[in-house]
Order: sequence, then C-alpha cells, then structure tokens
Amino acid sequence: MKVTDERRNFFRLAVEIPVGIMMQNQSKFYEQMFVSGVIRNLSGGGMLIDTDVSISQQKPLQLQFTLPVNETGMSEQDFSIKAQVVRLHKKNQKKYSTYGVQFVDILPGIQDRIVKFLFDLQIASRYHLENCESKKKKDSHATRKD
Repeated sequence: MKVTDERRNFFRLAVEIPVGIMMQNQSKFYEQMFVSGVIRNLSGGGMLIDTDVSISQQKPLQLQFTLPVNETGMSEQDFSIKAQVVRLHKKNQKKYSTYGVQFVDILPGIQDRIVKFLFDLQIASRYHLENCESKKKKDSHATRKD
C-alpha cells in the first residue's frame, strides 16, 4: 500500500461563494466557454469547486470570483486567477462534479489577500461561536435561578 503525504501550504476554510470558470471549449479548440460553479472550500493555493459542467484536467482555467465583505470591515474583492484541475471527485446527488483546483502563477499579493480574508473569516467565526456559547451559559444560569 502506497501512503501519500498530502501537505498543504495553506489552511482551507469551508465557504460558499459563486465562481465563474473560463475554459477552452471541449468541442471547438479556439472557443472559450464561461460556466458557473460554487466554491466549497478556499485556500491561498486553490479551491474546491462544484459545477454541473465537465472540466478537463489538461486545460488551464481562469477563475473569477468575489470575496464578500466580512465582519472585520474588509471590503468586497474581485479576483481573476489562473488555475489547473488537480483532482476530480465523482458527481454527487445533485449531479454536480467537484474539482480540486490549484492556482497557477498567482501573484503573492493576491494570495496574501485571499489568506487574510480567510484568516479574518475564521477569527470572526470563532468570536461569533464564543459569544453564542457565552449567551447560552448566561441563559441557562438565568433559567436555573427562576
């Protein structure tokens, strides 16, 4: 049995963000196709995408997406990044295929903005979770006193 050591350079965070995928038309070499999908997780090095269109693993992609405003005040950011499919998962119950894509030739500044967005989102999520747990404890203490 071969054991592969899958080490990632960046942490991944589950998200649900629309993505536009520009790719070469499979049937007409010279034409470009634009399809849509959903980003399921994101990192500074790539993403996991659901789409109902077949994507070739050999052809480069151009991904277009917008990171939304987050709770830390970071404004909406548009991205257009070259990528390559590195992994294909089978279709799920909703007839979507899931693709692992890796960014290609991404500029460090763009990568840093994505990582900062994810870091801020993770911090905001933890803060929100801690506040919810704290509120639950206060509510349970108030209920016991009654």
